[in-house]
Amino acid sequence: MTTATAGLSTKERLEKLLAALGPLDGKQFTGLTGKTLRSLIDEGVVAPQFDETGVDVSDRVFHLDAPEIFKGVNDQKALAFMEANPRAQAKGYLNKDDATIIIDMVYLGLKNDENGYPSLAHSSDPALTKKQIVGFANTFFHADEFQIGDTFAYAWFD
Repeated sequence: MTTATAGLSTKERLEKLLAALGPLDGKQFTGLTGKTLRSLIDEGVVAPQFDETGVDVSDRVFHLDAPEIFKGVNDQKALAFMEANPRAQAKGYLNKDDATIIIDMVYLGLKNDENGYPSLAHSSDPALTKKQIVGFANTFFHADEFQIGDTFAYAWFD
């Protein structure tokens, strides 16, 4: 989840999130890029829980009241990976009641299936680089489901 940010009401944050996330299937979104997530953070729409040194201090255990953006992985490290890899995208959920998001899947090289969800049956070219594979593995190795292929990688957190 994300923490509330000073200066924006819940309604204002929700409007900005809905505009940035595009069409939702209920509460779910796909295709969120590091660049878009960074702009949401910079605009004060979402706020990862970092301490004054920039270290993510959330407890990594999913609780409704524990602010985090990326479920099961350090927000700062995951965001840095996504920003460095424009092909990286995220899937997650929007809580419309308090205008917070949680990301439960990060992926590279997957296209959406006919229902709009990332699919292993729909991987795309080009092949991932060694740097992308190593970076993805080092960032998301705690995932509940984790796969890396020649043209794709995904990590899913339950």
